[in-house]
Amino acid sequence: MIAIRDKICLMINELSKINLRKNEHIVGNNQALFASYPDVVGIKEMCEMLNISKPTAYKILSENKICYNRLGKKHFIPKQSIISFCTNLKN
Repeated sequence: MIAIRDKICLMINELSKINLRKNEHIVGNNQALFASYPDVVGIKEMCEMLNISKPTAYKILSENKICYNRLGKKHFIPKQSIISFCTNLKN
C-alpha cells in the first residue's frame, strides 16, 4: 500500500514540474505566495491556501476544476494545480 502511495506522489511531483515549466511566465508570483507549502497538499492545506471551507474545496474537486489523485480517503493535490486554478480565476 505504501509503495503505491509513493509512486502516486512521485508521479504528481513530476507532473507538477512539467506544468511549472510550461507556465513559468504566469506562475512566478503565485509560486512565491505558496512557497511554504509542500509540492503535494491535502484538503486541509488546500483550504488554507485558497481561504475556503472544506465543502467548497470538495465541490471544486468534484467539478474537476483542480486536478488531484485520491488514494482511499486521502486526496493528493499538486500545488501547481492550485496555482493554475488561481491563475485561471484571474483571467
